[in-house]
Amino acid sequence: MLYSPIAIVITSLFILFTTLQAPVAWFSHLIVLIQTITGANENMDDTSEKLNRLYTIIVFFLFGLPILLISIPVDGFVFFYNLFTSPDEDEEDEILAENHISDQSLEIF
Repeated sequence: MLYSPIAIVITSLFILFTTLQAPVAWFSHLIVLIQTITGANENMDDTSEKLNRLYTIIVFFLFGLPILLISIPVDGFVFFYNLFTSPDEDEEDEILAENHISDQSLEIF
């Protein structure tokens, strides 16, 4: 409970900065998607591929920003939750086992 005010401030800043970045990220990705059609891209030779990309752009234009904005509170909740949790001992043991260098592997080298 001692760290709760700090966690609330950090989470609030996280949500604020993410909210400010979402429209910029959406717009820049939309520009990149449009450039794939207008630019000379050798992967977009067929008309059907360009129509599929146009469909992707329209769907992203309509639903991309709302989905990004909906994901911000969810992301903030997960961020806040992770501040107060620690990994299970089983997970820690698995991580240590994956990063552990055994004596046998040292003998090989």
